[in-house]
Amino acid sequence: MENEWKVAREGKKRERCCFCFDLRRGVIRLASAKLAVACLFLLIGIIKLMDGSDIPLINPSPGVFSIFKVIWVVLCLPFAAMGLYGASSQHEKFVYAYFVYAATMAALSAIALSVIIIKVATGALNLETLPISIPMIIISGGLQSYFAYVIRRLYLQIVMEKTRESLLPCYKPPQRTEAIAESITF
Repeated sequence: MENEWKVAREGKKRERCCFCFDLRRGVIRLASAKLAVACLFLLIGIIKLMDGSDIPLINPSPGVFSIFKVIWVVLCLPFAAMGLYGASSQHEKFVYAYFVYAATMAALSAIALSVIIIKVATGALNLETLPISIPMIIISGGLQSYFAYVIRRLYLQIVMEKTRESLLPCYKPPQRTEAIAESITF
């Protein structure tokens, strides 16, 4: 009997995102933050194009990195919106698409880190010119991996809830009342 109570108590535990939000709210907050950052980068890019001035804080070195930022904003806006919609409406296909995007970005971050390490090792890139880039890529890749894990857990949670509902559409847990107990006679 003690094991049954233990299982019942543990069944009520909910998975958390960032140790404080439940998964659904955490993914909504993550998608909202990504959407806001992408809109900010888009706004800065538009201002930069219209003004013609270079903003050194945002883009210290023009060229390849600015192309990656444009690609990131173009990809991030629709996928963050899909993640936000999917998490808020618990639509598993949108959450899964957002998971694929997050996992792809984590993989690209790992590839970027390995390319930078190879360039530094071969001497093609001077380590003194980018002292902050390597730790930032490591932290970014770790966070993106964790967020992809959280999004995947939400996807699995939604799928399991919908499967449970489809398998047992008319299941209602038995209710015990005094009337039922009195009607049973031995």
